[in-house]
Amino acid sequence: MSLLDRIDTICLRVRDVEKASAWYQSFLGFEESFIGDHYRILSIGHSKMPLTIEEGEVSESHNNVYPIFFL
Repeated sequence: MSLLDRIDTICLRVRDVEKASAWYQSFLGFEESFIGDHYRILSIGHSKMPLTIEEGEVSESHNNVYPIFFL
């Protein structure tokens, strides 16, 4: 039995959340399913796992992608 039930979402930090969301929608066909103050949740086709893009400082020395687990 696993401590974690599933990966709830994958988070990606971006410089400009509106611009990034438009790119993912335009080029990859993702759909915005939720709009927050500094983040967007994007649905990916029929997948149950969304992509969350959040606005923040992007750095080569820090990881800009991380999962959020569901317990």
